[in-house]
Amino acid sequence: SIDCQGSYRVVSKSTGKMWKSALILALCVLGASGYGNFRTNIPNGDNVPHPCKANYIWHGVGHENPAGGGARNPFGLDFYRQGYAWTTELCRMDSDGDGKTNGEELGDP
Repeated sequence: SIDCQGSYRVVSKSTGKMWKSALILALCVLGASGYGNFRTNIPNGDNVPHPCKANYIWHGVGHENPAGGGARNPFGLDFYRQGYAWTTELCRMDSDGDGKTNGEELGDP
């Protein structure tokens, strides 16, 4: 690296590796946090029941994986098409084709 006087300083390899490791760790933590904040964009997004398991919450709203991440489910695709916003159109849709609107399923009829 260069100090303010324009001369070079030697940075040890261990210091460089430490910073590189810290950067990789920070990126992994940020990536793992995902976009859970999208749940706040839909009614009761933090309390969506698992469709097949009683007393379980579907934390991955909009994804095939109940924990989130990976492939989107039909609701996730529709939510994406609506700009990640809870719109009247999205509320009235039946994304999963079960005969109930998204609004009915999320408590916003």
